Amino acid sequence: KVDLGPLPKGWDMRQLHDGRIFFIDHATKSTQWEDPRLQTSNIPTFKMEYSRDYKQKYNHFYANLLSSGRRAQKLNIPVRRAHVLEDSFEVVRRATNSELKSRIWVQFKGEHGYDYGGLAREWFHLLSREIFNPYYGLFEYAASDDYT
Repeated sequence: KVDLGPLPKGWDMRQLHDGRIFFIDHATKSTQWEDPRLQTSNIPTFKMEYSRDYKQKYNHFYANLLSSGRRAQKLNIPVRRAHVLEDSFEVVRRATNSELKSRIWVQFKGEHGYDYGGLAREWFHLLSREIFNPYYGLFEYAASDDYT
């Protein structure tokens, strides 16, 4: 290790529990990963100013999301295991905007079960396998080898 000497006045060095070291500038009340002893004074530094616009936009978006009207409680997706892609496509194609924003409730036809997350997870798994099935031709390889 190279000895860089003491930290500049008003600086402190701390170590996280995972071993990473960070530096605290008590004068500006800011932290950084770079060692202040390695920074040269002739290189201008640009600090991004905090923008209140983001918080206002976030609050506006969230308020509009909640006040967008009454939504459907759930989107029922009854599917046959042998036709997961076709049945799912038909349900999603016919669904309204409010239904698409609601909770997914999957039911496999001919099977009894309550969807408390497990059936939806299995449905997503089966659906993703079918979507990427080369038989449907929805996707194609980008190169002649499998590594790019």
